[in-house]
Amino acid sequence: MIDDQTRNRLDDFARKSKAGFTLTLQDEGGAYLSSISARGVARDVATLVDGHDRMLDAIEKVLSWAAAYPISVFPEPDLKKAHELLKAGGMTLDAVSARAMRHVLKGVLGIMREALTSDAPPNGQ
Repeated sequence: MIDDQTRNRLDDFARKSKAGFTLTLQDEGGAYLSSISARGVARDVATLVDGHDRMLDAIEKVLSWAAAYPISVFPEPDLKKAHELLKAGGMTLDAVSARAMRHVLKGVLGIMREALTSDAPPNGQ
């Protein structure tokens, strides 16, 4: 996560660079490759760091969700018995399993989509 001091340095660098400071990239022979404004570099670094932070936050949410169902609290069921009980009630274990997987994947997809599309910095920064 980008700390306040680093963010302030990037902001300061971008402000000072408004005078038109440009970095020109050349190959070994001196041929022009590209040019980058310092202001753009500072902005791009801040954007990349914020995106990285959003991805880390998303991963932490998924890991937290995964840890919420420990075997010690939710022991593995007897799937043969569950199958027979569900079958007696007119359902299948496959249908219940598919529903559970759709729920999990929908939740993970929501977390990832939020992280990928969010313009807001993580943790309200």
